[in-house]
Amino acid sequence: MRGVLKFSHAIDRLSEFLGKIAIYLILVLVAVGFYNVVVRYMGRFIGQNLSSNRLIEIQWYIYSVIFFLIFAYNVKHDVNVRVDILYTKWSPRRRAWVDLLGTLLILIPMAIIG
Repeated sequence: MRGVLKFSHAIDRLSEFLGKIAIYLILVLVAVGFYNVVVRYMGRFIGQNLSSNRLIEIQWYIYSVIFFLIFAYNVKHDVNVRVDILYTKWSPRRRAWVDLLGTLLILIPMAIIG
């Protein structure tokens, strides 16, 4: 049992580490996106093409990396996006059932497909 707990704690530490890396990558993503927008409009203003598809593709790659790195962090800290209109009014037991069924029927199958 201790071995399983050690393994679980190691996964939690890895999840925390990757989540923090992803948070910094979000800043990089915003900077690349901001640069793309600025040079696109500057290029239109001066009649030159200053932007490239390579930078737009870099944005998509960074976004994909962020999604994969931060996914476990979001699930661990329960900060995933959900519609809280009904969820906040439910009892803790009903919330637990919804979380369990959502994990089994949506989260795990989508993770396997991904």
